[in-house]
Amino acid sequence: MLILNQKNVKGYIQAKEKSSAEATYLLMKAHKNESALKLADRIKSYSKDLRIDIAEQDAGVQNNLQSLHTFIVVLSALVLIITSLILISNFELLLYKMRNQLAIMRSIGASAKQISKIITLQSTIINTVGTGVGFLLTFSSQRYLYSWLGKVSKISSSPSDFNVGTAIILTVVMFVIIQFFLLIPAYRSTKVLPLKTMQKNEKINYGFSKTRIVAFKVLLALSLFLVIGSQVFPTRGTYGPGMLLITVILVLLAFILIFPILVT
Repeated sequence: MLILNQKNVKGYIQAKEKSSAEATYLLMKAHKNESALKLADRIKSYSKDLRIDIAEQDAGVQNNLQSLHTFIVVLSALVLIITSLILISNFELLLYKMRNQLAIMRSIGASAKQISKIITLQSTIINTVGTGVGFLLTFSSQRYLYSWLGKVSKISSSPSDFNVGTAIILTVVMFVIIQFFLLIPAYRSTKVLPLKTMQKNEKINYGFSKTRIVAFKVLLALSLFLVIGSQVFPTRGTYGPGMLLITVILVLLAFILIFPILVT
């Protein structure tokens, strides 16, 4: 520790920086379990002339954190919806490839309940493997990938703890939600007769194709208008984020409508 006279330090800074500016503030980071308010009172007791600002008490910081929290929740919901739609599409393709086996099983006496058990077991295995791998990737990223990326990018970052209990609860909740989505194609595939199953799979007929195409174009046009409006309109600072969120939802709906026609 080196203690120098303030005037000497000020003269040294002015000679080096060629400026009369002088930093009279310190940025302090408290220990993990230390109360910021108690620490501020203790420092204040040494000198009443000190001014202490606590970042957590700043209104701007709180508003930014609240906005970030809302953004993360909305983004997580969109990711969950997109993931569920992709899983449903792939699972329906899997059931389509299994149409011969399902029809043969129904023909030799298998009940709809037995077919439902087979399909439910398959969807459960897919969901379990997916959520398990996702949990492990998140855990590994939090422990190792973030610090490695910080070193590569030369960005200093403070490591945060990985709450295993909360992560397990969220994983179970996501498992239940995705499993519910996967039950939709399973239910539709088990409530038809063998002959009708074959006819339905061999002669897929997507109804309202022209209506879907028109609705797809209208939704894309509205999305383009909202994107331009969020950047051009005078109210873009207030309503811009909301317009972009609506744009994302409209684009998702547009591709949900057009996706069955694109893969026929």
